[in-house]
Amino acid sequence: MTSMEIVLAALSEGRLIANMNDVKGQLRSCAASGSWTDPKGNTLRAAPELIDLLAGLVAPPNKMTIMSLFRFKSPHGKL
Repeated sequence: MTSMEIVLAALSEGRLIANMNDVKGQLRSCAASGSWTDPKGNTLRAAPELIDLLAGLVAPPNKMTIMSLFRFKSPHGKL
């Protein structure tokens, strides 16, 4: 099972709560097409290391809430 599959399974099983800031939609878009396009038309991609980290954090039986996937206007993310 890939890291993204683990993350998506955690979403569907309720172990990963991602209801704020469209994180759930962002993750699903990244899984389907490799990227997410924000409302302004900017295309963003999640680093594989980020998805690996999330997968490790939500491996059964762990549960967590994530409030944001992409950080805007910060040194942590670039378009």
